[in-house]
Amino acid sequence: MIQLRPTVESVRPHLEAALRAPSIPARAALAGQQLLLRLTSPIRVAILGHPGSGKSQLLNLIAGERIVPEGVKLPSIELRFGSERRVTTVDADDSETPRDFGDLARITRSGARLVRIEAPLPVLSTLTLIEVAAEGTAEEERAGVQWAAARSDVVIWCSQAFTPAEQWLWSAMPDRLKDHGFLALTKADDLIRSGMLDRRIAELDDIVAEEFHSLVPVATLQGLAALCSGTGTDREALAASGAEALISALLAHVDQGRRADLDAALLFLSRFGSGLQVGEPGGEVRPSAPIGTPQDLSPPWSVGVDDDTIPRALEILRGCAGTLRERLGSDGHTEDILEGCAQTAQAIADTLDPATQPQLHDRALEVAEILVLLGLERSETAAADAVTLLLQLRRDLCFAQAA
Repeated sequence: MIQLRPTVESVRPHLEAALRAPSIPARAALAGQQLLLRLTSPIRVAILGHPGSGKSQLLNLIAGERIVPEGVKLPSIELRFGSERRVTTVDADDSETPRDFGDLARITRSGARLVRIEAPLPVLSTLTLIEVAAEGTAEEERAGVQWAAARSDVVIWCSQAFTPAEQWLWSAMPDRLKDHGFLALTKADDLIRSGMLDRRIAELDDIVAEEFHSLVPVATLQGLAALCSGTGTDREALAASGAEALISALLAHVDQGRRADLDAALLFLSRFGSGLQVGEPGGEVRPSAPIGTPQDLSPPWSVGVDDDTIPRALEILRGCAGTLRERLGSDGHTEDILEGCAQTAQAIADTLDPATQPQLHDRALEVAEILVLLGLERSETAAADAVTLLLQLRRDLCFAQAA
């Protein structure tokens, strides 16, 4: 049967059905609800940087039109999808006031702490954009970074130099977001004219490797002019501005994150979905093979009572260990490690026969369940715990083999 790539639409009903099952453990149900929320919510992209770094223009560029009028200094902005254009201001006491869309140029930072804008723009079905107004003392700016970190999945830092002061602000960003952080060298046309762009990129190379997913230079005003020209989008000018590269990299990263969430959902369903087949009509989708699993191993569901399953389970673990070493050596992301560990534990549980090795089988299922939950955390600590659990499972298998 042809395997089809899972989609949110194909996975969602099965995930909802699994969560309605009375037998699902409470902790698993909570994790599954969080996973379902992530799958069905737009990815939140925060745009940060010093005043004058080009944040509003970058927001306009990603949105595909001039939402924020030029020269207007708004409070922090949340731009999200809506069937109609609406503007709501949120005051310091959290009271909300509907405003006319044409009032944007008259909204001041002294009168509101947040402007929530809704618009029927295609990109907003995938992304919610958050621009953080950065003014005041360094500590107040740092508090703004922390506020954004609590509300974001991806972060874009706008800068021309990423100075030590900016590096100090960025240090408040949790590691989980640094893996999903882009450094946008805005006003790249100015850097090109001054002959500084290549030198600036080289100067920031080590910092980007340690602190960001990637660096992208972009001439925001040039990109906006290309995108919003009266004769339609000037594709050549858009590419020359770097805007196309930035938007493509952002959307590819978001798509990668969505696929990781779908993989986590398939792992969740393999443990709690009561054998549901997830897929589109006419096909089915299964979780991908565990990393490092030798391709000549028989499928787990064909293992018989007479098979020597413990050596096979240890072989799966050895393959996983080799792959993890490669990923750690190439700065592999914590999500890759967590996903690989969870898939490996599930493969071991499927390989061990409950009739001949009931205790080991139950132990492997327990580890697989815990690893699914750890996978939802996506932190370095969770990745370390996942590896530790696999090592403990390996010890149990070795003891059983020696018995």
